[in-house]
Amino acid sequence: MCWSSIFGGMYKHKKSNWLRPMLLSSAFSLIIGLAVVPQVQAQATTPTPSCNVSKTSCTITFPYSGDYYVWSPPADIRTMNISLSGAQGGRSGGNGSKTSATFKALPTGSLYVYVGGQGSSGNGAAGGYNGGGAAGSGHGDEGSGGGATDIRTSTALADRIAVAGGGGGTGGWVGGTGGSAGGPTGVAGGNGQGLGGSGGTPSSGGTGGISFGAATTNGSAGANGQGGAGGSATTPGSTVAGGGGGGGGYFGGGGGGADTDPTGVDGGGGGGGSSYVNTTKLNAVSYYSAFQSGNGTASITYNLGPAVSSFTTPASPSNAVSPVFNITFGQSVTGLTADDFTISGTATGCYVSTLTGSGASYAAKVNGCQDGTISLTLKADTVTGNAIGPVRPVSTTPIILDRTVPELDTLVKQASSNSLLVYKATFTELAADNVDWNVKGDGCAIQSMTGSGSQYTITIGSCLDGHLAGLVLNSSAVIDAAGNIGPSLLNQTSTTKIDTSAPVIHVFDVTEPGAAGTPTWVFDSEEPVTGMSAANFSFSGTAQTCAMNYSVLRTGLGWQITLLNCGSGNVSR
Repeated sequence: MCWSSIFGGMYKHKKSNWLRPMLLSSAFSLIIGLAVVPQVQAQATTPTPSCNVSKTSCTITFPYSGDYYVWSPPADIRTMNISLSGAQGGRSGGNGSKTSATFKALPTGSLYVYVGGQGSSGNGAAGGYNGGGAAGSGHGDEGSGGGATDIRTSTALADRIAVAGGGGGTGGWVGGTGGSAGGPTGVAGGNGQGLGGSGGTPSSGGTGGISFGAATTNGSAGANGQGGAGGSATTPGSTVAGGGGGGGGYFGGGGGGADTDPTGVDGGGGGGGSSYVNTTKLNAVSYYSAFQSGNGTASITYNLGPAVSSFTTPASPSNAVSPVFNITFGQSVTGLTADDFTISGTATGCYVSTLTGSGASYAAKVNGCQDGTISLTLKADTVTGNAIGPVRPVSTTPIILDRTVPELDTLVKQASSNSLLVYKATFTELAADNVDWNVKGDGCAIQSMTGSGSQYTITIGSCLDGHLAGLVLNSSAVIDAAGNIGPSLLNQTSTTKIDTSAPVIHVFDVTEPGAAGTPTWVFDSEEPVTGMSAANFSFSGTAQTCAMNYSVLRTGLGWQITLLNCGSGNVSR
């Protein structure tokens, strides 16, 4: 409240003595009530980012909290911008400045965000959080400096990489207005009877405002990261006003000088703090003076490069002459060309012949491939969305290209019992299990087919005795895993006669029974047999010293047995 308005004056009158006890009491109560609050350095809870629908661009806003934040950039971001606003000085002091910039190279470690607090007012009122200068003392309504907002790579002041200065506090009573924070140099505080503090610069703090009173002090100079304190009346409860505190900044503004006497205008305003950007780390720098009222704020906007949501292939194995690979991004992109893909695998001659699509979805058609394996890879940093991307190459799973028709390589009859025919088939390709075999022969049927891939064993049974039987594979009766149909020609085995009856063998006596001479017999089979040998024959009788002579007359069909050197007696075969 302005005492001059109570007594009808628009300017400050000399105060009557009867007011002094009341003012003294008020001053003491203000000093007690506005004891300086320490700036506690305790980590604040990091806010949640606000992202667009595709989550490719996010902004995290750090409000004033009275402590600092620690924030680590998420993985795979490609660009990142900052916007910092310092706080306003106390008692409607100067506004904080705004600093914006873009990181040249993305930081790999954590960032420390300090958000300035607005200055307050009162005797010796503490400056706003993060470097605001304290208000002077005297009349009890002096404004303190607003705190700067900055980003650091550690908690050390020396590791600030961007700063937005805070505004200076207004001098007490009808004092000079606090200077606004600048870009980069702060604005000087307004003069009262005490002079305003000068603004902080990129290289030094603002000078303190001079006080011309006998019982008052000058404002103090700003320093690295700290606004200067306002000058004060040396007599507690004085009707002489103190100066405003300097704003925080890269270098703080100077504090305003205290009032000279109880008449006229009052203390000088504090100077605004300076702003700063480390241009080795950031570019696209912009400064806005006198931008922010109230508390400071900070925000970081980061953009993620286009990520591949899916990269699909034809089913493997594939018999496609021109296989198509589909790629989808998490955001709309531009700049994709056929040259952005590389092809790997054992298939030779492949190239991307056609690329179609737009926005987030594209299709790459590949031609010229021989049979073999193939995989497509999208190179890193080939498309542009919110930023360039993808961060790293993205590959499809390899697939097999197989356009070769499955042919029957061999079909061989295997040893088996008389009632069964067994064949072993070998294909040039991996064939599906549903091979369409045909059987020739009366009553014949396939009893089983075992095996997989390129080799199968087929067993034929139930054929009529004495009939011819065999196995037939028609053309286009086989489909392989890639969908190729073969064989190109009909394939069939030679026929085999089914023989399930025991062989009939006839015996003829060459030597008449009872006749003298060498006993000889001839054995004739009605059908070819195997396994016949001398061991299959034996003889008995009373004749001694006989020796059996075995000979083959017709392979598999006729044999002769002769007994040599027999003594007297009889023999039988």
